[in-house]
Order: sequence, then C-alpha cells, then structure tokens
Amino acid sequence: MVTTRHIKRFFEYSGSDRLALVSFGLRVPFYQLALKSFGYQRFQSVFIKSRSGEKTANSIEHAKHQGHLVNIAVGGMAGSDNCLLRSVMLSRHLTKAGYAPQIVFGVGKGGYAFQAHSWVEVEGVVVNDRGDVAQAHAIFEAPNK
Repeated sequence: MVTTRHIKRFFEYSGSDRLALVSFGLRVPFYQLALKSFGYQRFQSVFIKSRSGEKTANSIEHAKHQGHLVNIAVGGMAGSDNCLLRSVMLSRHLTKAGYAPQIVFGVGKGGYAFQAHSWVEVEGVVVNDRGDVAQAHAIFEAPNK
C-alpha cells in the first residue's frame, strides 16, 4: 500500500533516480514472468549478454546506488523476498551499462531451515546487499561448462 510517506520519500530522490525507480518498477512484472516461464539459466542465456567494460573505482559506488534503486523498486512491486528477481534485474541493467556483474548464489550457514540467497557482485564487491553477505552464506560455485 502506498502511503504519503512513500510518496514523500519518492520525491526526495533526484529526477534521474525517480525515473530509474519508475523504470525498474515497470519492468518487475516482465522479469517475474520471464523467470517463471524460462527458468534462471535460460533467462540468463537469452536476456543477459556479457559485456566487458572498464570501470573506475568510483563506478562501484554507482553500481551500489543502482542496486539500492533496484531493491526499492522490486521491494515495492514484488515484496522483499525476491533476491533472485532483484539480482537478475540489476545484473541485466549493469551489463547494459558496461559492467561485468556476477550473480552469486549461496545457502545460509547455520540454522536448520534451507535458505538460498542471491546477490550481485562487481569486481568482487557486493552491490545490492550487505557487504558481509558472503560470510553468512556458503557460496555455490558455478558449474564448469
């Protein structure tokens, strides 16, 4: 439910950030449908094409800021328990911007319930989650192709 607090916060963002939030929010249903229809691996192969781009250290902060905006948009449209959706959306966005993001998968350490989680890293830096998220999860290694 959108409240006046949400609207006030939205207008506290810069014009370009508001545009990005709306853009990300409008894409959420498409990404949800595509992930459910194709599955993760097929979605990756069809929709996320690898690009290699040289980025400066300052651009890691830009990638983190974009991760923050994607988290807000997905959280508002699909709820906060959609780490895969957030990671896929951010990865595609950053790839188009010339970054080389990597989606990392892990399972929570400790506890008795199985809790899988995903996040995005650029040059080994977490850009859409807590910086220590890797320490709290056992990381799945990518299979050899």
